[in-house]
Amino acid sequence: MIFVLGLMKEFLSDDILLEGCPKNFTNILACLRLWNYFTKPDYEFIRNVFKECMVQRNIRETEPYDWENMVCFSVRFCIKPLLKEIN
Repeated sequence: MIFVLGLMKEFLSDDILLEGCPKNFTNILACLRLWNYFTKPDYEFIRNVFKECMVQRNIRETEPYDWENMVCFSVRFCIKPLLKEIN
């Protein structure tokens, strides 16, 4: 499985790899492609891109992550609970 993921990252275009992600993520991926094993990551840059995406999407840092709202029955089977509207 890890081998397949490595091939996907190597051969898929960035547009396909980041399909469904915020457009700003292309900036992060561009930097990652320039860095090598010895490059010290620019965590501040990456953090700022995430913060910018959060502002654009009106997401607060205090909101739960999407996986925190899931109900897991096993490692392979998780679902998001159905939310009922209360009138």
